[in-house]
Amino acid sequence: MKLPKNIIQIFIHFSILLLVGAWLSVATAQILQKDTLNIDARYELVKYTNNTYSYDMQNVDTVLLRFQEFNQALKHAYQPLWLSNMGQAHQHLVFAYNNNINFNLGYQQYQLYQFKTDSVRYFKSPFPYANWKYVMGSRQQQFLNLSFSQPISRHFNYNVHYRLISTPGVYNHERARHNNFYASTWYKSPNMRYNMLTHYMGNRARVEQNGGVYSDYITSSGYVFNAILDTTIRSKNLNLATQLESAETTEKNQQIFIQNTYDWGTYYDTNPKKKKAQPENRDGAGVTRENLRGAAPPVKLELEQKHDHKHEPGHEHEHQNQRPTTTLKPKPENSAATTLKEVTDSTLISPKDSLNKTAADKAKQAAARALAERNANRKNGNESAAKNAKQKKYEGKSFFPTMRLGHNFTYKNQRYFYLDESASLDSEGQSSPIYKQFLIDPTQTQDSLQARQFQNEFFVALFGKKKNQNKPGYSKTYMARGGFKHNLIRTTQFKTQDTIPVQIISIDNQQTDTYLDSLYYLIDTTATFNTGIINFKFASNPNSWYLRYGADAEYALFGYNLADFTVNGWLQLFFSQKIGGIRGRIAAKNLTPSHISQFYFSNHFRWQNDFKKINSLQLWATYYNPQFKSEFTYANHTINNYLLYNNNAEPEQLSTVVNISQFILQNRYNWRKWYFQNTLVFQLSSSDKIQIPAYYGRHSVYFQSYLFKSSPLLLQIGLDAKYNTNYYANAYMPSTGQFYTQFNEQLTYYPVFDAFLNVRVQKVRLFLKLEHLNQGLFPQKNYFTAPNYAMPDRMFRFGFSWVFYD
Repeated sequence: MKLPKNIIQIFIHFSILLLVGAWLSVATAQILQKDTLNIDARYELVKYTNNTYSYDMQNVDTVLLRFQEFNQALKHAYQPLWLSNMGQAHQHLVFAYNNNINFNLGYQQYQLYQFKTDSVRYFKSPFPYANWKYVMGSRQQQFLNLSFSQPISRHFNYNVHYRLISTPGVYNHERARHNNFYASTWYKSPNMRYNMLTHYMGNRARVEQNGGVYSDYITSSGYVFNAILDTTIRSKNLNLATQLESAETTEKNQQIFIQNTYDWGTYYDTNPKKKKAQPENRDGAGVTRENLRGAAPPVKLELEQKHDHKHEPGHEHEHQNQRPTTTLKPKPENSAATTLKEVTDSTLISPKDSLNKTAADKAKQAAARALAERNANRKNGNESAAKNAKQKKYEGKSFFPTMRLGHNFTYKNQRYFYLDESASLDSEGQSSPIYKQFLIDPTQTQDSLQARQFQNEFFVALFGKKKNQNKPGYSKTYMARGGFKHNLIRTTQFKTQDTIPVQIISIDNQQTDTYLDSLYYLIDTTATFNTGIINFKFASNPNSWYLRYGADAEYALFGYNLADFTVNGWLQLFFSQKIGGIRGRIAAKNLTPSHISQFYFSNHFRWQNDFKKINSLQLWATYYNPQFKSEFTYANHTINNYLLYNNNAEPEQLSTVVNISQFILQNRYNWRKWYFQNTLVFQLSSSDKIQIPAYYGRHSVYFQSYLFKSSPLLLQIGLDAKYNTNYYANAYMPSTGQFYTQFNEQLTYYPVFDAFLNVRVQKVRLFLKLEHLNQGLFPQKNYFTAPNYAMPDRMFRFGFSWVFYD
């Protein structure tokens, strides 16, 4: 079998990368020789939090593990499938029900590409931090990720983060472009009791919709072949027709967040003073012999923290749990003392002065200005001294909060817009099979739905404390939080009225209702909802090695979500490294269905439903063993009144109880410098209307080692594989943005392999990746991720990430 040309090209790219990596290792070593920064020490001090309630601090990610999975959607525990092109709508292969009490507009097909509230980072660092990440792929695919944090002062930090996904795609009219941005600030008062967190976040998705491709063709001899499945690799010259010609989806959401908190707690010394050692060689009156010999006077010593971050293969979390080593660094005495001296006026006006009266007045005015300036300088000096004294009061101290009182305000604005300027035609000018009816305009579609939310939350949090034994300060023993949240929601969408009223026609003395047309005109309406929710959360000691537990609950007291509730509880027991431990979790929910499923009117769909609340009980039980790096989980989901979209692409509530069972095995082990990672999921559904693959597998094998002895260049080279069994995958309706059930076509799948090479040199990481490496090697040359949407062709990607701490 003849290898495709791009297989040869990939070996060339591998060789180039090795040369680049070797050059980077030399260049970086030269830079570090000239650089006076202690990068490892700065890394330990660059921290952030994305928990706005307890401010749990984390270090930034510099690991090499799964670095080739550059996109946020790829980092999901169970990688989803998307429609022909990354950035298009995605659906999950492993069943999950993660809804909570909130107003849910109902659009989730792009959520893995977007920033969410817990994506926002608030930095607290004395040093700047920047991370540049760029990935480029075949056919002009681009991924850009820029993050920058800067301390304005000792008490104020800001962070900006921008991400771009731009993928033109392989087939006609399937370009996807996502722009994500947020800017956050964190202010902490000098006494460390008051905190103010703010952020602005915006997500924008602009995605072309082609409705899928026409893949079946008839030859001159009458043979029907599938251009996706029956060709070795789809010819670039074969321009497959698509079911939509000019449809496009735009989704925008914005968020503004402001939080103020005040803490009560305990101050402690960060570096407690030690008792001075008594000199051994004393003479008579307690004067040291060294002083008698004229030794230099003593100097002050300050503690400088240093951390050893030698990256060993197989230890991906290199910067976790490092023990700092302390060295003494002399600090010279500050001999420059600032004193205020009163300066006398040197201008004397004598009564016998021959100057005229005007000159005398000017002299008096100058003297008055000089006196006022002296008084102002004296006042400013006193204020500056007071300010410095106030700052010195908290120098060398940290603060442990035991009680926190807070309020946050959130504004959200989400809008979904669907446009098709030639709704009735496909790319070849024929009637499109996507739309079954036209309710507003038979030539074009302009559907939209918008929701704005105003949320206020008041909360109080309590933190237990325990004094640390081997380091200054305290550690957290528990966290308890309670609060009240009020949401005001305003939705804007179409409401309709028939253009011609119903007419009653009598035929043979029988009255018949007759509609003279089926078109409606639009009324843009705004509806207002509100809801009040109480919440509670408790978590035990996060530092406990053997026992951890927690619970949280929410209940809607009134309004749109009246009587909705969620209750979650979890427990973890650890016995020993050899025996392992167990984890358990339970979740009970009673939730209002999404807004779009209740009422919707557009050019192609209309419905008005009164669905019941969705009841669910979910259980997870896990056995894990750190020694063998393995865990086994059994999950069970029992759901009543489950909501889905039926084969007419309309919402439907199931009348029977649905039960889904899952068996999940995860394992990671290594043999010398070879590493293996495996995730296997087996799942069963009691309802044939919920179609999921019976098996899903994700596997990785790679070799990891430093390229040379005592070299900073760490290398990973390996293979990723993904596979799921055949099933009736859900189809996709572009105009509503929803996946719906279909039983006309069972899709067939085969394993997909990706080859990758990851390299890290100091704070620079690079990767090369060849996706869908095995395309054309199986009898089935490709497959569909959803009906009419083909799996992306073989593709090459290259990317790098560079971190700066100055």
